Amino acid sequence: MKKWLWLFFVLITSNCFADTVGVPSKEALLKEFQDALNAKNEEAIMNLFYWEGVKEEDKSFYRKTMIKPLLSGSGDIKGFELKTDSNAWQREYQQKGIRFRENLPVFGVIEVQFAPNFSISLPYGKKESSFYFTQLIKEKMNGAQVFYLILVGGNAVSSNFEGYCICLEDGQEVKMEIKGNEIMSEPVWAERIKYCEVRKTSGDVPISLQILEGESKPRKELFKSDMISSNQPIIYKAQN
Repeated sequence: MKKWLWLFFVLITSNCFADTVGVPSKEALLKEFQDALNAKNEEAIMNLFYWEGVKEEDKSFYRKTMIKPLLSGSGDIKGFELKTDSNAWQREYQQKGIRFRENLPVFGVIEVQFAPNFSISLPYGKKESSFYFTQLIKEKMNGAQVFYLILVGGNAVSSNFEGYCICLEDGQEVKMEIKGNEIMSEPVWAERIKYCEVRKTSGDVPISLQILEGESKPRKELFKSDMISSNQPIIYKAQN
């Protein structure tokens, strides 16, 4: 079973890659990565990524949720494998008015093996004569005019919840399912959000629904419910 590194946070196009350091070959990228892991050098690892198209806030989130845990578990690493098949890593797709793609063409992956049947893989690509680890970025598609952020949950340990939102995309109503058991942050590009409904299905922790508008902070708050302890639905309905 492979566990692929993934981004859960909002990645909107911008320019923040001044600290990126490319290397002359994929073998050099692997060696620099191994040396940085052995030295537990967080900055050295971050500098091996190509950050074009990634906002500073999302870069910081990746550091916290991926790089720091990787370093803390580096003592359990059993080996590395350099894979040069460009088809080994394909993440481009479209969803909710957003196009997801790598910020460099992928040449292959570096696989970090922790135990039999468990590994994480980092895609790498090439820019001019230098190699870097790539990042997944998000771009709005044609017809998607506004960026929204839908937030559901309570504290760090939340209750189970489910629901849906009706979004307007290219003049058509699109239903987006909502389901989770912890804090959820869902980015959406759409012409507008017409309706959202979410309810708690189990658990003792109250939940709330919040809808924000805008690519950059501070975002406009369209809706924020009270914390609800019952299983009554929390409803947002756009004004005409």
